[in-house]
Amino acid sequence: DHLSPVLAYTRNLAAVAGFAAKEQQEMELAVEEIFANVVEHGFEYNSGETFSMVFAVSPAGLTITFQEKGVPFDPAALPQYDPEKASGEVKGLGIYLASRSVDEVSFRYLGQGGKETRLFKQLRRQPGVTPLELTESVPHTVFEGKYEIRLFRPDDALPVARCAYRAYGYTYSHHVYDPQQMVADNRQGTLISLVAVADDYPEALGYADLRPYGAIAEVESIFVNPTSRNSRVFPKLLQGIVQVGRERGYVGVFCLSVTSHVITQKAARFMNGVDCGLLVAYMPQTEFKSMGLECRHRVSMVMAFANLTERQPVTVYPPARHRAIVEKLYQALQMPVAVEAALPDVVPAAATLYSLDIQLENIAVLTITDYGSDAAAVLAKQLGDCCRQGIDCVYLYLDLQNPASTAVAEYAQQAGFCFAGVLPAGIAGRDALVLQYWHNTEVNWEEIKLANPLAHELLAYIRSDAGQ
Repeated sequence: DHLSPVLAYTRNLAAVAGFAAKEQQEMELAVEEIFANVVEHGFEYNSGETFSMVFAVSPAGLTITFQEKGVPFDPAALPQYDPEKASGEVKGLGIYLASRSVDEVSFRYLGQGGKETRLFKQLRRQPGVTPLELTESVPHTVFEGKYEIRLFRPDDALPVARCAYRAYGYTYSHHVYDPQQMVADNRQGTLISLVAVADDYPEALGYADLRPYGAIAEVESIFVNPTSRNSRVFPKLLQGIVQVGRERGYVGVFCLSVTSHVITQKAARFMNGVDCGLLVAYMPQTEFKSMGLECRHRVSMVMAFANLTERQPVTVYPPARHRAIVEKLYQALQMPVAVEAALPDVVPAAATLYSLDIQLENIAVLTITDYGSDAAAVLAKQLGDCCRQGIDCVYLYLDLQNPASTAVAEYAQQAGFCFAGVLPAGIAGRDALVLQYWHNTEVNWEEIKLANPLAHELLAYIRSDAGQ
């Protein structure tokens, strides 16, 4: 069911932008009706087709555009629903409800690009409701007062969303703009959040969170309000979230840092993070609002890992071609391992077990947890399905402690995957080899900015491996 998350995103985006509760409901209704029309009527001959939605917030209001290549139709010939003459007839009801819920509904043909339906709702000033773009209550000077870093509370959700907007516009991780989801995730334990707050300050000064993945957790989000950049909020948040991970008993924590600038890469040292991977073209084009940066290509991410416990040595089985770089990464991580070679045909006769996670960044994460004789076929099918769906990048996680990983990695290499890195305890507590595949994705290697020598070495190795 794709409609529910779309409606939740619409509602929360409208709330963050400053629309009143009634207006948020009206936007939801309009989106629901147009969504249903596109799915039911636009694709009646091709149920496998896809369409996109573009959300744009401005001082004037909220615009939502549906772009699709469904069955052509004439907007002028649409049935005109009349509630006084309806008598059970529902033709045209969807467009009628949508047009009553927003200020403008318009249709436009895009030639070979298909067609688009555009919804616009004007932002009217509401007492006590201030849109992010027009927030004037927070001074644009450096915050130098006293603050505290503590665990997230439900009433922190909207201040956190506004803090994210100040730093990144609407280009950061989606969950930080969704107050209800953030509250629910923290209650359920699927997210552990910290906030930096001051008693006399109306917005959050900073935010960080952990997303648990079995034995390890990801520092999924960390950002600071531009007004608090010089008050060491960022390193204190990072140290605090790592301490929370240690208290919760995680083996380690990892973070992904953008390569559009080196600030967050350098900050990883505050959690004793060591670079262990480079995920190329991981994020869509991104705007770093407060820095005045805009990336024209997909953004790559440096993966850094911080070990939080002493662990016993383990044996890993990387492919022969990647053995040297894998050994170097483990040495940098200061994690004892025995690197062994495995026969390339060591694959049991059992069935392959895997999971596929398609994420909002238009990437797919394919994790193979157990290998079987059908591993090559499973890999080929999953990769083919991702490419047919227009996925930009596929990241493959293999159990590096399983001797059969050598053979499966060779299958992947033949299919076009190249090296990305290693992630200790990345698959149910077992170390992971990470490979990557790009589908019709332009990689601008020159845009990748790196802070550490090991990351530069990784970049050179990945470029060479991709070329081969």
